[in-house]
Amino acid sequence: MQMSESQQALLKHWSEFHLQQGGLPSRKEFSLRALGRHVTHIAILDVKPNPLDFEYRLIGTTVVDHLHKDYTGVRLSMIPGKGPESRLWSFMRQTYEDGQPHYFEVPYVGPKEGPEIVYTLYLPLASDHNHTDKIMIVPHYASRTAVIHVGLQPLH
Repeated sequence: MQMSESQQALLKHWSEFHLQQGGLPSRKEFSLRALGRHVTHIAILDVKPNPLDFEYRLIGTTVVDHLHKDYTGVRLSMIPGKGPESRLWSFMRQTYEDGQPHYFEVPYVGPKEGPEIVYTLYLPLASDHNHTDKIMIVPHYASRTAVIHVGLQPLH
């Protein structure tokens, strides 16, 4: 599945910083001006290292619309099905540990009818430009019908 416009724009912004400055971009490099209209399509989670957990810091309105509620200030370990045994947690952990962007597919589980798949871009951020302390996620919600209709192969 091709990345959404927001995913492409934010990955490009992340990559440009990484190539020009070296290291990981910080949250400051993603100002509201840089995020623009894409801000509604993101969530930023703080990494809590000991014990490892991830806390929602900012959630865009498009993302909130696809969740059961606004989880701002809530840790993944406190959300049923999102704790250490979940795929979301494993993707977050991988991004935290290797400091690399990732793009994963998972089934959509939420209150909206229609979306069946979530393609999510994970971007590590670091206040010191070295050690991941935040992760920006950029989900794209799709239906299998739409993916099959345009003849694309889903990612696994």
